[in-house]
Amino acid sequence: MTKETPWKCCAKIEKMKIKERSLTSFVLAGFLAIFTTTVLQFTIFEGAILLNVNFLLLGGAFLVNIWAIFHYISHRNAGIACIQVSYYNAFGMILPGIIYLSVGLLPWVAGFRIYSDNLMFQTSALLLLASFALHLGIIRGLTFSGNQKTEIARYSEKRIFWVLVILFLLCLCAFAWIGPSIITMPRIELSSKVEEGRNTFGVFKRVSLVLFAVGLVAGYFARHSEHRQNRRVFMVLFILSAATLLIFVNPLNSARWRVMGFIVSFALIFFSFNSPKLKTTFFLLLLFGTIVVYPLIGVFSRSADQWNTLTAGQWQAFFAAGDFDGVQNVLQGIYYVQVEGVSWGFGMVSSIFAFVPPQIWVDKPVHSGRLAAELVGTINPNLAMPLPGEAFMNFGWFGIGFMYVVGRWIAAIDRNIRVASIPNFSFFVSVVIAGSALFVSRGALMSAMEFIGIIMISIMGIMLVGSRYTQHS
Repeated sequence: MTKETPWKCCAKIEKMKIKERSLTSFVLAGFLAIFTTTVLQFTIFEGAILLNVNFLLLGGAFLVNIWAIFHYISHRNAGIACIQVSYYNAFGMILPGIIYLSVGLLPWVAGFRIYSDNLMFQTSALLLLASFALHLGIIRGLTFSGNQKTEIARYSEKRIFWVLVILFLLCLCAFAWIGPSIITMPRIELSSKVEEGRNTFGVFKRVSLVLFAVGLVAGYFARHSEHRQNRRVFMVLFILSAATLLIFVNPLNSARWRVMGFIVSFALIFFSFNSPKLKTTFFLLLLFGTIVVYPLIGVFSRSADQWNTLTAGQWQAFFAAGDFDGVQNVLQGIYYVQVEGVSWGFGMVSSIFAFVPPQIWVDKPVHSGRLAAELVGTINPNLAMPLPGEAFMNFGWFGIGFMYVVGRWIAAIDRNIRVASIPNFSFFVSVVIAGSALFVSRGALMSAMEFIGIIMISIMGIMLVGSRYTQHS
């Protein structure tokens, strides 16, 4: 009879705890789902919810993602990337879709032109299967027990500091050239400049991403430098960079997802979100932001008409303005495939090179959300495309397998943030994607990858200048 090592005993105990937490999360999520269904069944649904298979499919997808949130909050290997992806699926896409379906309302009027029972059934089934595949991939990724490589890197903090200072000053000059009026200009007016043939908005976006990269690297060394004096100097530079960025890039003139991505990525540099208490607080902040902050900021970033609608008490019209249109966008993506066919990965390839500007890539394709919107004929063609819709447009029903792969990647992102000891490429990629996980989940993927690609190119340049050597052991 062989004796078990202490390490194996600890591993068995940890697995038992994970199973217990998983069961508790499932029971709690099931209770909340049943309670919510019962309340809605006898209020706005007027008894119709259990007679419509789409409600059951969407409700099942909602339950899967609610369970995942509770499970990842208690799972020691899961971080905020896992929570954000689950949260968007549950509260940013599926629950609003259930409400829209129950009242016979779609966020964009053009959706009624293509709506059919068959199309809605395919959408609901896709979201349920994609949710299962996604979280199966995440859970499988979180059980990773392989040996981590130890990396020892040396950087010239002096060189990196001066590179950051130069880039910071160049960003200030660019903002001065663009003009300070951009701070309070509504996002719609900024976007219209692109249609008029002016490239001010494009320059503004790219300069903002470079400044974010400066702040992120400065924040890392302010937190992890071995020298106290260096930490202080980098902290001053971080505060200047972050403050300048969030003054110029604010919810009035930029996408709210983008601003949140900046803030969460900065927070990941300084704080560990591994404890259940911190993850629960983060989840509650997401919930408050979705219900109150996110829609309210949209009023100020668009037009006075929406503010008048809100103050007049017309809340139904306010929440139907298209901010929570994920389910309909997936439906439009399925319709696009029925008309135009599956792209078989072309959209994914285009997304990888999305950081290339249209001045260089003359025939650069538009993102998936815009393709579906233009086919349907929505007034605003710049729509999102959540990951299940993106996967379907690229691979058809085989896209469910792609969602499993996405789940593995998300688990790896949280793991990289937890175990990384030096500011290598994979660490910064993980921080940026984890901070923008809501944006990536919402899509379109090409828009998200353009955002992430420019940031990573900037960070790679900074780190190459300051790098001395890296050893693996």
